[in-house]
Amino acid sequence: MVQSEDAMARRLLRLAPNSMSLGSLVVGVVAIILLDSQDFLVAGLLIWLGSALDVLDGGLAGKLNIRTAFGKQLDNLADVVTFGVAPALLAHHLLLLGGVPLPIAAAAALVYSVCGALRLARFAAGSAKRPGWFEGIPIPAAAMFIVSAGFWQQWSMAWGWAPVVMLVAFLMVSPFGYPKHSTLRQVPAAAWLLPAGLLAVCGAALGWQALPFGVAVMYAASGPLLLLLGAPARRKLLHMVG
Repeated sequence: MVQSEDAMARRLLRLAPNSMSLGSLVVGVVAIILLDSQDFLVAGLLIWLGSALDVLDGGLAGKLNIRTAFGKQLDNLADVVTFGVAPALLAHHLLLLGGVPLPIAAAAALVYSVCGALRLARFAAGSAKRPGWFEGIPIPAAAMFIVSAGFWQQWSMAWGWAPVVMLVAFLMVSPFGYPKHSTLRQVPAAAWLLPAGLLAVCGAALGWQALPFGVAVMYAASGPLLLLLGAPARRKLLHMVG
């Protein structure tokens, strides 16, 4: 009886990561549905929830050592919807509300969604060149950039945001290196003083609503910035985080 219960518990644990992937897919679909009624705040929060489920999914699968080909494909499909299609449509709606012509708003949304799909395909097909680093900004981070920008702009995006959406899209398929969670956790506390100070200035100047967007901008800029700093700075950072 005890062995049977243990076996049932192990089977349930094996289902947990895939259940989180399905949960991420569901909240992404609901977010897309809510865009038609312009419930942008709830839709944005659902995309944020999908990001949290995505992190938990990967972390739990790794901790339990139950990564499977099926789970990987399911996770990628959920990511396409929740972090590729939903943010693209959110940006499309917000650009239209900001007075951007339909062809430009549609082009921005299409570029974002296509680059997101290419980013996920590249991630699924290849292995990481550097452990602890992504090649190109990960699609959940790109989605958080779009959501936090919409939140800061009170759910309306003017003309200037269309090229910004496309820029974030191109960062997904760029060769820039972006640190994973495991790498960021190893950064010494003193190294966070400058980003924290910049965020404090950002909040004081632009309001607390700009803080999530400030975090998103810092992460998006970290890839190109590390390249501009040159090889010595990159080697120093890599040595710092082991």
